[in-house]
Amino acid sequence: MSSSADSIQSILASEHALFLTRVVSSLQTLGISLPPHYTIDHICYRTSTTAEYTRRKAELAALGSTLLVENDIGGRLIACYKLRAEHALRWRQQCSSNNSSSSTDNNDAHAQGQGTFFVERVIDVVELPAPKPGRLYPSGLEHVEVVVDDMSLEDFAARHPDVKFDWSGMKKPLNRDLRVDFRQGGGVETGGFSVKFHEQTLEKVIEMEKAM
Repeated sequence: MSSSADSIQSILASEHALFLTRVVSSLQTLGISLPPHYTIDHICYRTSTTAEYTRRKAELAALGSTLLVENDIGGRLIACYKLRAEHALRWRQQCSSNNSSSSTDNNDAHAQGQGTFFVERVIDVVELPAPKPGRLYPSGLEHVEVVVDDMSLEDFAARHPDVKFDWSGMKKPLNRDLRVDFRQGGGVETGGFSVKFHEQTLEKVIEMEKAM
């Protein structure tokens, strides 16, 4: 039986801040900033075995998390859970006034050019994929998704012409995405991660899919 130290709640709580800091820092090396109004939509925790997938689902359910959806996608199950407010992941992102294209109620003064400030990020949706058949890779945080809400994804890509985006997700009829890979050795097997930019939150997309 797993201990509370290696429960999904403990792992997310102890690792999300470092992971998100790494994500934002890696994007900055490519000239991509995340302004305050861009929502970090959800975080993905990949599982290495079917048994772990089942265990993590049970742990999330035991926390009172809401199962938003579980679908077979590409031959594997992927579940999405909404965390209760008290279990939501909270992280402070340091921003500078020159990468904030719009102000918020809490940051008006800073957005007008008064140096650096912090944005309180709250992530309350967790994507939990089962392992892909025939592929071995470690458990861990795999990606985050960011909602671009002030321009098309085509325009977003055009603003970053030197970035090698993966455009394969743009063919999807719903919830198109652009992906940037930071995958050491070329795959998640070696502990890399990715960032996806899309146009709707995952929770909104799930609502739309259920209504179809």
